Amino acid sequence: MSLAYGQVIAKGRLQGGELRQFTEAGVGVRDFANAYNDQTGKRVGVNTFLALSEQGQIGASVVEKAFERMTTAGGRFFGLMDDKSRTFGGRLQALRESADVFAGKVGKSFIDNTSVGNFLDTAAGKIQKFDAGGVDNFFRGADRTIGPFLGRIGGGL
Repeated sequence: MSLAYGQVIAKGRLQGGELRQFTEAGVGVRDFANAYNDQTGKRVGVNTFLALSEQGQIGASVVEKAFERMTTAGGRFFGLMDDKSRTFGGRLQALRESADVFAGKVGKSFIDNTSVGNFLDTAAGKIQKFDAGGVDNFFRGADRTIGPFLGRIGGGL
C-alpha cells in the first residue's frame, strides 16, 4: 500500500496500476470515489470514478483525503495500530524495536567514545582508495604459473 501511495504522490495523480495495488491491499474504489465526492462536491459512482482515473483526472489529494477518512474517527482503519499494539505479537514487535533502538544507542556510544570509530573510518578510507590493478596483476601472474599445471591435472581426470 505504501508503494502505491508513494507512486501516486510522485505522479500527482491516481491511475489504474496504483488503484489495482490499493484494491489488492483492501482499499476499494468506493473509498476513493467517496473521497473524490467529498472533495469536489460532485456525486460520481464507481464506474465514473474509474473512467476519470483512467483519464488521469484524479489528483493525489483525493488519495490523501481517502486515507484521512479511513484513519480518522469512524474510519475503517481508525485505531487499528492501537488494537494491534495490544496483542502479543504487537507487544513482541515493540520489544524488538526497543531492543534495536537500544543496541543502536550502545553501538553509537561505543564508536563515538573509543578509538574503534577512528579505526573503522581509517580502514574504510583505505579500502576505498585501494587500487585493484595490483591484485589483477597478481592473479594474472599466478595464472601463468598455476594455469598450465591445473590444465595438466584436469586433462588427466
